[in-house]
Amino acid sequence: MKWWFTIVSLVVTIGLFTWQLVEYFRGFGEIETATGSWEMSINILPMTILIIGAIIYGIVSVYLKKKGIMFQKGLLMPPEFSERDEREKEITANACRTAYLSMYIIYPVLAALLVVYPLVQTKLPYLPIILVMAGPLLQASVYMVSWRKGYLS
Repeated sequence: MKWWFTIVSLVVTIGLFTWQLVEYFRGFGEIETATGSWEMSINILPMTILIIGAIIYGIVSVYLKKKGIMFQKGLLMPPEFSERDEREKEITANACRTAYLSMYIIYPVLAALLVVYPLVQTKLPYLPIILVMAGPLLQASVYMVSWRKGYLS
């Protein structure tokens, strides 16, 4: 699998998941403001796209299984973790180390950005959801950039 496909699929998946969480937040806000009813309306488009994507991913995984790649390995393990020699293992280890070290920068910055939440709460009430979902996205992006840089050197 191409490295850019991994990044795009990660961004799309986390983006759709964040969108769905924002829709749940809005829906529960409707319940809070409603008087005496538990009715809420949410947009199910991101959930529908995620389900369709999961079905497509399942079909692709079955196709990969026919080519000799195990279904669980194709489903749970990123393709860049299938190292074949010591060089690839070293590249993966360095990328994992870089991603781990990036946590010490990413998460304090995201926590500091939560300080502005009271100032933008009326305009952007779902800012904490976006910041929480930005953490894994940034960390995985650091991993992919480091992994790709290792292969180019």
